[in-house]
Amino acid sequence: MASWLVFKGCVLFLGKRLETKITIRLSLLLVVVVVVGMMSGCSITQVATQGFSEVPDGARVAIVRPDIKFYLVSTGGVPEPEPDWTAAAREKFDVALANYVAL
Repeated sequence: MASWLVFKGCVLFLGKRLETKITIRLSLLLVVVVVVGMMSGCSITQVATQGFSEVPDGARVAIVRPDIKFYLVSTGGVPEPEPDWTAAAREKFDVALANYVAL
């Protein structure tokens, strides 16, 4: 279907082929605008560790035990606690932490 276009006071007849090209170009422009908009939120942040290289001699470090809980999500989307998995994860965390501190 052909249509008419009013542009800067001039009336132009758009044939079907030209109308399709304009539609494709507008679609591509819309995609580019959306992608650029999404990418504008991405940025590289600086980590606040400048001037921190090592722990000084005699310093103490407190390690807080994390709250480890494992759940199994059923087919209905309901999370069900898994106490066996939680206990195993806590044990493995304690062993990994002890090995790291021993280094």
